[in-house]
Amino acid sequence: CTDPRTMKLRWEVALFEWVERIQSYDDGKWSYIKQLHSMMEGDLFSELRFERTHFIDSVGSLLTQGCPFPPCDKNNQQRLHMSRERKSNFRLILEALGLPIKSTAFREMESYLASVKQTFEDVVLRSKHPKHKQTYQSYRYHFSDFMES
Repeated sequence: CTDPRTMKLRWEVALFEWVERIQSYDDGKWSYIKQLHSMMEGDLFSELRFERTHFIDSVGSLLTQGCPFPPCDKNNQQRLHMSRERKSNFRLILEALGLPIKSTAFREMESYLASVKQTFEDVVLRSKHPKHKQTYQSYRYHFSDFMES
C-alpha cells in the first residue's frame, strides 16, 4: 500500500467518489450544490459554531453514512464522527483559499460604509496642514485601504 501508484489510485478513486456520490447528491430535500451555494452566500463565520449543525456536518454525514442528516440508519444510531475537527479543518481551508469568512453584521457594515464612501473620504480621511491648520483630502489614506484593513 506504500507504492506511489497505490496512493495515486486511492486519490483518483476518492475524487471519483466525491464527484459521483457527494457533489451530485440531490434527494429532493437536500442538494449538495444548492446547499454549497447557500452556504457560500450566507454567513460562513457565525454558522460555523461547534455546537450547531453546519453544511460541513451534512457533507461529512453524507460521506460516511450516506445521508446528510445523521443518524441515517435508524437501526444503527451513529453519531457524526470528528465533527469538531471537520469544522476546524474547513475553516482553515477557507482561510487558506482566501475566501471571505464574514458575518452578516460585517457584510452589512461593509455595505453601509460603501454607501457613505464620499462623505467618509470628505470628513474622516483628511489630513491637517501642520502650519496652516487647514484640512485637505489625504493623499496618504484611501477608502479602499480602510475597507481592506
